[in-house]
Amino acid sequence: MSETLVVLVSGRGALAKLAGVPSVLRHVHAARMLGLGVVVVYPPERRALGAEIRGIVEPDALCIPADRFVAEFGFGESTMLLVAAEWYLAIAAVVAIRDASEPVLLGRVCERGCVSVPIARVTREDAVDIALRLGTTSAAAALSGLLVGPEATLDLDAHSEQRLSDNVSTAHAEEKLIETLFGPPQLLPLLRLRPTLAPLLARRFNDTALGPAGISAIKLVIGLAAAWIIESGSYAAGVSGALLYLAARIVGAAGIVLARASFADGDVREKLDLAGDTVLHIALLWSLAGGPARGHGAVALAVVATVGVLVSTGIAYVFVLRDSWLSRQAASQRGERRPGGESASATGDEFVSRFVQRDGVAYALLFAAAAGRLDLFLWAAALASHLFYVLWLITRPRDDGRTMALGKAA
Repeated sequence: MSETLVVLVSGRGALAKLAGVPSVLRHVHAARMLGLGVVVVYPPERRALGAEIRGIVEPDALCIPADRFVAEFGFGESTMLLVAAEWYLAIAAVVAIRDASEPVLLGRVCERGCVSVPIARVTREDAVDIALRLGTTSAAAALSGLLVGPEATLDLDAHSEQRLSDNVSTAHAEEKLIETLFGPPQLLPLLRLRPTLAPLLARRFNDTALGPAGISAIKLVIGLAAAWIIESGSYAAGVSGALLYLAARIVGAAGIVLARASFADGDVREKLDLAGDTVLHIALLWSLAGGPARGHGAVALAVVATVGVLVSTGIAYVFVLRDSWLSRQAASQRGERRPGGESASATGDEFVSRFVQRDGVAYALLFAAAAGRLDLFLWAAALASHLFYVLWLITRPRDDGRTMALGKAA
């Protein structure tokens, strides 16, 4: 396994931002997450660009010109992992090259008949040669020159890579990032406000001192304010509170996007989101019971719905999230940080995605508020809060040996 990731800078595409995070910094964070040493290399003749990048990545990574790289890293027989800074690469692509059994492996991309290699594991001799050519040839193009040899190749998934050559390609790369978080755009654009607005808001948050955990706290405050407004019971308060609750969901999504764009995601933000979402849903239920839906068995409905929310949260924790956090903690103790969610099964990831991105609640609340029937929303919540986990328990795989886990945890 390669122990050093060399981030090769050929031009200003390395500064292209995804949700406010420069591409070169994203690669540096990916290396840190995977337990790799990292060095950023730029052409000696482009010292102004090098100084700009150095101001971004240091002290997270060593940023040096190619001639210094040759002098300090050009000796030895081991291999090195190389990545082109002007490319978006999903963490899965980096992991695939890092964990491959082949000593030399080229990650190949073919776009409109043009073959590029944005990531590869190569010998130190080839790494030195590529670094010295950065002033005249892009890293991906220089690496593609190795395809004429006997080296093994790996075709990268189109959803996990994107050349960052202009604003259009950068927008496409961000769309691929968002798709991994929210899924493909199967709904009407009006119902996909979070995937649309979250990246825009994440860029603004990136210019502040707030981290993903701080953004989660802001979401909690906004959501609680929405519940307090709804409790007054008037039509205007219901609509205003529903809009504010939707805004809280968008703020929370911006925190997720920013965390994933910079590979800064972690247990703290996830635990805050899990606890915060649970608190918000319960607060919303009881604000309805004490306001617009007062009477007509509202308290009983709120109790039933609250139990459903708590059981859903327990299911999410016991069956999926706990294993993910423990696996990540164990990997960290071994000196190898794993990306959030990669330790979970595909089914688990899908469940977590559905659980933490329950946009239907916000849209249903807004629709009920606009129709002036928030009392019906409480009835629906009492049913849906239980239906969610029941359906998952019915459809989940039976071979994971966790059938009794919930009972033991209780």
